[in-house]
Amino acid sequence: MLSNGAWSGSPAWIVAGGPSLRSFDFALLRGVPNVIAVNVAFIDLPTADVMITEDCRVIERFAPDLAKFNGVKIFACPDDAYVSQVKAIAPDVEIVHTRPKSKGWSKRLEDGLSTSQSSVIPALNLADVMGANPIYLLGIDCNREDAGNFHSRYPSSWSMGAAQLDSIASDLTHWAAPNLKHRAILNLNRNSAVECWPMTRAPYNEAAQEVIEALPKDGIPIVAWIAPGLTIP
Repeated sequence: MLSNGAWSGSPAWIVAGGPSLRSFDFALLRGVPNVIAVNVAFIDLPTADVMITEDCRVIERFAPDLAKFNGVKIFACPDDAYVSQVKAIAPDVEIVHTRPKSKGWSKRLEDGLSTSQSSVIPALNLADVMGANPIYLLGIDCNREDAGNFHSRYPSSWSMGAAQLDSIASDLTHWAAPNLKHRAILNLNRNSAVECWPMTRAPYNEAAQEVIEALPKDGIPIVAWIAPGLTIP
């Protein structure tokens, strides 16, 4: 079970589905603690702590894969009408209701998770309420030139257009980032169109390896460690 502040002062990783991860070595994150897999990234990250989605279609289509996943499974639920449907497909999925923008950024799990057009927003909110710091981002691209995913698991009808990618980038920049100023957030995609957080100068695998090698070996968390290949304002 997840709880407020459970990851306090410890790093977390949010892995989304951007095409920049096509050459990423997912084995680098095997066994690394506090990994949140967005949507179907859990298939490539079987040791992730959390799988999160706000898209009921993901749970429906990938129910057999979810059944094999041992981490916490969260459906950020936008409407009670989805609850019985999701529970019938995947009974062990935890339902956490979403919190509309009008009510502000969520500070507690009991108040739900903030939401948007992308499951990355509730993933960021989850890492925040869990107290994670720093938060490392992977696969958050929003590039118009390549609107796909690092995988080919979705049907073509799920494709996103440039306008939707722009809207997601705007929500991350103008909704999530202002509410996460108290967290050190580092984007490991040096070519991301989401530029509101510091980005690495190094390639994905190199940057991730640097971060992982610097993780504490004695259980003492590093609160705001910055890898040599990374830059902050």
